[in-house]
Amino acid sequence: MFLNRRKAFLFAYSAKVLLFVLAMALLVRALFVSGFSIQTEAMSPTLQAGDFILAWKTFDPQRGDVVILSCPDNGNTCIKRVVGLPGDRIEIRKQRLIVNARPADYEKQPSDGVDVNLVEKSQDNSWLISVDSSMPSEMVPVVVPPDHLFLLNDHRSDLSDSRQWGPVSKFQMEAKAWRIWLSIDWEKSKLNWRRLLAHID
Repeated sequence: MFLNRRKAFLFAYSAKVLLFVLAMALLVRALFVSGFSIQTEAMSPTLQAGDFILAWKTFDPQRGDVVILSCPDNGNTCIKRVVGLPGDRIEIRKQRLIVNARPADYEKQPSDGVDVNLVEKSQDNSWLISVDSSMPSEMVPVVVPPDHLFLLNDHRSDLSDSRQWGPVSKFQMEAKAWRIWLSIDWEKSKLNWRRLLAHID
């Protein structure tokens, strides 16, 4: 009899704890964290098609952040990198990003195919980008207005970013990318184990 009561108590207690944990997880999901899947190579090599990521909903956009927003041209959800803040003067010459008259530095990284992977160092921040050396990239200077951000793809051959749209209101930013929680190589039908739980820089 005593054992039956103890089992019943433990079962009820465990059920309450489980419900509490689930409720907290749903609350965090609703208020603070969102999940997104990457469908294109626009942010390659940082993010690849088949990556599933977690993102913070509450954040103050900073230079170097990878952000999720509604694309100004079609309203679809897209993901870009913040390279310019309000008041910054942004230009691109011969594929080199220039912020406030200070050219970015570049360090070549191992890569496959036509694209070249580089570490781009700008304004004391750095991130990995991919460029097609056969595609010239130039952009006349743009000054970022108040409450706006200048956004670029890490895969610079994809021009669907502030080079086409211009600066984007910071109020359109929905979340800041945080971690890759799952990554699938669709062509080979297997998990990319080395990318699991990777921090998004």
